[in-house]
Formats: sequence, structure tokens, C-alpha cells
Amino acid sequence: MTKLFFSVMLFMTVGLIYGQKQNETLSQILQRLDTIKTATYLSKSSRSAPGDTTVFHTTEKFVSMFINPKDTILGAAFTRSSIDDHNQYEYCYDGNYGVEFDWENRVVKIDTFTSRYGRPIAPFFVKIKSLIQYTQDNIDSAEVKYTEYKDSIQIDISFKDKIVEFISLQPFVKQFDGKKSRYVIVVDKNFLPYKFVRKMPHQTSWETCKDINISKHIDFEFSSMQQISADFKIKGREFRKDKTYDLENTKAPSWKLKEIHGDSISLDEIKQKIVLIQFTGIGCGPCHKSIPFLKKLADEYKDKNFELVSVETWSDNVSGIGRYKDRNELNYRFLVSNKKTSEQYKIQGVPVFFILDEDRVIKKVVIGYTTEKTDKEITRIIEELLL
Repeated sequence: MTKLFFSVMLFMTVGLIYGQKQNETLSQILQRLDTIKTATYLSKSSRSAPGDTTVFHTTEKFVSMFINPKDTILGAAFTRSSIDDHNQYEYCYDGNYGVEFDWENRVVKIDTFTSRYGRPIAPFFVKIKSLIQYTQDNIDSAEVKYTEYKDSIQIDISFKDKIVEFISLQPFVKQFDGKKSRYVIVVDKNFLPYKFVRKMPHQTSWETCKDINISKHIDFEFSSMQQISADFKIKGREFRKDKTYDLENTKAPSWKLKEIHGDSISLDEIKQKIVLIQFTGIGCGPCHKSIPFLKKLADEYKDKNFELVSVETWSDNVSGIGRYKDRNELNYRFLVSNKKTSEQYKIQGVPVFFILDEDRVIKKVVIGYTTEKTDKEITRIIEELLL
């Protein structure tokens, strides 16, 4: 009994020490991030579908970040440019304006963030800080694993039964029974983060930073508007959301697209009376969430003169898309889009649903997906058109 008692006490003591070390590590990372006022780095970001290591999207950018405590959206200003020309900005944000640069046409689009669309995504160090702070504040509901290597420290963090996203200064949190939000942070021995892995039910993404230069001081206030050359034309932010709705009651653009596990098929070859076209992305959360509804729809209407077609817009990796279709057991056509088709249907974001009548007129455009609400709307319109 005495030996068992001491074994239990030793286990509890080791666990307590280990837990303290974890908390100390998180605090040291936060302290390190608090010293950063400006930073530049090369960022490489990749994304893949859940359960698949095939990358469907990769970007490499040069980023400059400037901490701005007055900003309530990100808490920082930043610029993003190509790795070949750091001064040729693709996008910059200062808390008041987001500016998107089109160097070929010498045009900029300015977003004043009065709309809920087009919010900027926080730069690397802001996301890491938001994640660490949220983990410390919710340590009782977080699972944290600490692994020390020769030249780095890896922290694995997961939150059970909820989706937690860190795309801005304040985290987005939604309860989601049976799902997990998982993150991996890798820091050097000076507690400076340089790798961030995000594992959501709908997507896995990575961001790795190198050539990091940081400063503890900032003696200027960055302005997005001052980055615009005098010869650039200025436009207000244009959202294709409105243009997409303009396609209602017009003839659906024709297309011929490659079908996963099959040959190419054209819209003209589909003979069913009613067609539902969904433009999707294999790493898109709402798109992934719509799959159970679409599978049910395809099954219930398979003998009712109805055809469902899903068109992938985020990836052209046929093998990876094929695995995605097989893994989700899709029972409807799954095609790969091309630039022309996406432009003709004015696709900016996904999912977007187009409901076509027997004359191939677009009778309804439904943007986005909300469980039950979108289900009922699409089902109702299909029923009306089938009469």
C-alpha cells in the first residue's frame, strides 16, 4: 500500500511539474510576441482537404507587419507582396482601409470594411498570439501537448466539441459536438514561432515563416492610402456577390468539364428537366457542411427528372479531388472547373448554388450555406420547377 501511495504521489507530482512547464512555455511565447512591434518575413502557406496530404493550394508571400493597438480588427497593419518584389504590394491594411493592387491595369480597390464581406485575415504573429492567449484563458477545456526537440519546441493544442478560428484579433468560437479544432505551433529555442498548423474538420492548413526580422520599436504609423501611386485609378470595393445574383433569369453559360472518375461532360448533355449546379471548394467549411444535404437530395430526386452537379473551383488536382469524392462517398457528379467557367458564373466565393429550369435559365442563385435554411430554400424551388 505504501509503495502504491508513493507511486501515485510521484505520478501526480510529475504531472503537476509537466503542466507547469507547459504553462510557462505558453507564457514565454506570449512574452516574446509582446516584444514584437514590427516584423518582416517570407510566408509559405498551403492547404489540403481533411484526411488528405495532397496540397491543393500554396502561396508564397513577403509580409511586413506593424503592431497597432488602436486597431480592434487585427491589432496590426500589414502589407503582402510577391517574394520577387517586396515593394510591389498585392494588398495592404492599416485598420481603416484595405487596398488591393492591380499592377497590370494600374488600379486599386479600396475596402472601408463597412460591409461584412472581405474582412482581412490576421498576419502570422497575430494569429499565434490570439491562439496562445485563448488557450491560457481556457486551459481547463484545452488539450495541450508539449514536445521538445534539439532546436525547437512543438505545442499541440486541441479544443473538443467546438470550432475555434483565429483569423482576427478576437477568436471565433462555435460549439460543435463531436468535432475538434486542432493546432500545432513550432517555436525556436528563443520562443519565437515560425510554423503554424491548423486542422479543422473541413481543411488542414500550414503556414511556415523564414527570414524573420523583428524589431521592438515602431516610430511611425503605417497608412494604406499613402502606398497608392499617383498614376493608379481608385475604385471602391466591388463584390461579385451582387453580380452573381444578376445572373438570375438569364441563360446559364454553357460548359464542358472533366468529371472525376469519368469523361468530360457538357451542360448540353444533361437531359434532366431541372439541374442544380453547386460551385464548391474541397477545403471550404460551408461546402463540406452541405454534403449530407446534397447526398440526400441526389438520392431522393434521382428518379424525378433532376440532376445535381458539383463543380470544384479550388483545386485542379484530379487524384486529390477523386480521393475527396470517394472519402465522402458522393453520389452525384463531381466536376473540375476552369477559369472560364468560374468567370462566366461570376464565382468569387463558395459555395454558390444555381438552380436551372428545363430551358437552362437560372431561376435562382443561392450564395452560401446554412443548414436547414438553405436546404429548405433549394428544395422548395426544385419542387416548384418540377411541377
